[in-house]
Amino acid sequence: MVSYIWWKMILSWKGVIHMKLLVEREPYEDWELEVDCTGGEWRDDKVPCGSTSSINATDLVRRKWCKYPDDNGVDYGFICPKCGCFTNIDEKNLTKDLKTMAKDYIEKI
Repeated sequence: MVSYIWWKMILSWKGVIHMKLLVEREPYEDWELEVDCTGGEWRDDKVPCGSTSSINATDLVRRKWCKYPDDNGVDYGFICPKCGCFTNIDEKNLTKDLKTMAKDYIEKI
Protein backbone atom coordinates (compact mmCIF):
# COMPACT_ATOMS: atom_id res chain seq x y z
CA MET A 1 0.00 0.00 0.00
CA VAL A 2 1.36 3.40 -0.97
CA SER A 3 1.54 5.88 1.87
CA TYR A 4 -0.20 9.25 1.67
CA ILE A 5 3.11 11.16 1.64
CA TRP A 6 4.51 9.00 -1.17
CA TRP A 7 1.31 9.39 -3.20
CA LYS A 8 1.40 13.17 -2.70
CA MET A 9 5.00 13.24 -3.97
CA ILE A 10 4.00 11.29 -7.08
CA LEU A 11 1.13 13.69 -7.81
CA SER A 12 3.31 16.77 -7.33
CA TRP A 13 6.02 15.25 -9.55
CA LYS A 14 3.45 14.55 -12.26
CA GLY A 15 2.23 18.13 -12.00
CA VAL A 16 5.66 19.54 -12.86
CA ILE A 17 5.89 17.79 -16.23
CA HIS A 18 3.43 19.96 -18.10
CA MET A 19 5.60 21.09 -21.00
CA LYS A 20 4.77 22.70 -24.27
CA LEU A 21 6.64 21.65 -27.41
CA LEU A 22 7.82 24.83 -29.12
CA VAL A 23 9.77 23.53 -32.10
CA GLU A 24 9.85 19.92 -33.29
CA ARG A 25 13.09 18.91 -34.96
CA GLU A 26 14.61 15.76 -36.29
CA PRO A 27 17.47 14.38 -34.18
CA TYR A 28 20.77 15.99 -35.19
CA GLU A 29 19.02 18.16 -37.79
CA ASP A 30 21.61 20.89 -37.25
CA TRP A 31 24.69 18.60 -37.33
CA GLU A 32 26.95 19.37 -40.30
CA LEU A 33 30.49 18.47 -41.30
CA GLU A 34 32.64 19.53 -44.25
CA VAL A 35 34.54 16.57 -45.67
CA ASP A 36 36.84 16.09 -48.68
CA CYS A 37 36.25 13.14 -51.01
CA THR A 38 39.38 11.00 -50.65
CA GLY A 39 38.02 7.50 -51.18
CA GLY A 40 40.11 6.44 -48.17
CA GLU A 41 40.87 2.75 -48.27
CA TRP A 42 37.70 2.07 -50.24
CA ARG A 43 38.39 2.66 -53.93
CA ASP A 44 35.82 0.27 -55.45
CA ASP A 45 37.26 0.87 -58.94
CA LYS A 46 36.36 4.56 -58.65
CA VAL A 47 38.64 7.59 -58.66
CA PRO A 48 38.03 10.07 -55.81
CA CYS A 49 37.30 13.56 -57.11
CA GLY A 50 38.69 15.56 -54.15
CA SER A 51 35.61 17.78 -53.89
CA THR A 52 34.48 19.16 -50.54
CA SER A 53 30.97 18.25 -49.41
CA SER A 54 28.90 19.56 -46.55
CA ILE A 55 27.20 16.50 -45.12
CA ASN A 56 24.52 16.11 -42.45
CA ALA A 57 23.27 13.18 -40.35
CA THR A 58 21.12 11.79 -43.17
CA ASP A 59 24.22 11.37 -45.38
CA LEU A 60 26.05 9.05 -42.96
CA VAL A 61 26.70 5.51 -44.13
CA ARG A 62 27.88 2.48 -42.14
CA ARG A 63 30.13 0.08 -44.06
CA LYS A 64 31.04 -3.27 -42.47
CA TRP A 65 34.28 -4.97 -43.41
CA CYS A 66 35.93 -8.32 -42.76
CA LYS A 67 39.52 -9.11 -43.76
CA TYR A 68 39.78 -12.39 -41.87
CA PRO A 69 37.30 -14.30 -39.69
CA ASP A 70 38.61 -12.61 -36.54
CA ASP A 71 39.53 -9.25 -38.10
CA ASN A 72 36.38 -7.23 -38.83
CA GLY A 73 34.84 -3.87 -38.03
CA VAL A 74 32.73 -0.96 -39.17
CA ASP A 75 33.68 2.25 -40.97
CA TYR A 76 31.46 5.33 -41.03
CA GLY A 77 31.49 7.76 -43.91
CA PHE A 78 29.54 9.21 -46.82
CA ILE A 79 29.05 8.57 -50.52
CA CYS A 80 30.36 11.47 -52.60
CA PRO A 81 27.49 12.91 -54.66
CA LYS A 82 29.87 13.75 -57.52
CA CYS A 83 31.93 10.57 -58.05
CA GLY A 84 30.20 7.95 -55.85
CA CYS A 85 33.27 7.07 -53.73
CA PHE A 86 32.81 6.01 -50.12
CA THR A 87 34.98 8.21 -47.88
CA ASN A 88 35.62 7.44 -44.22
CA ILE A 89 34.86 9.98 -41.51
CA ASP A 90 36.96 10.06 -38.36
CA GLU A 91 34.88 8.45 -35.62
CA LYS A 92 35.89 11.24 -33.20
CA ASN A 93 33.48 13.47 -35.15
CA LEU A 94 30.53 11.11 -34.58
CA THR A 95 28.50 10.52 -31.46
CA LYS A 96 26.98 7.16 -30.58
CA ASP A 97 23.56 8.42 -31.71
CA LEU A 98 24.89 9.51 -35.10
CA LYS A 99 26.47 6.08 -35.59
CA THR A 100 23.14 4.45 -34.80
CA MET A 101 21.37 6.66 -37.36
CA ALA A 102 23.80 5.78 -40.19
CA LYS A 103 22.34 3.84 -43.10
CA ASP A 104 23.90 0.52 -44.12
CA TYR A 105 26.10 0.64 -47.20
CA ILE A 106 24.67 -1.38 -50.07
CA GLU A 107 27.27 -2.51 -52.54
CA LYS A 108 26.31 -2.19 -56.20
CA ILE A 109 27.44 -5.12 -58.27
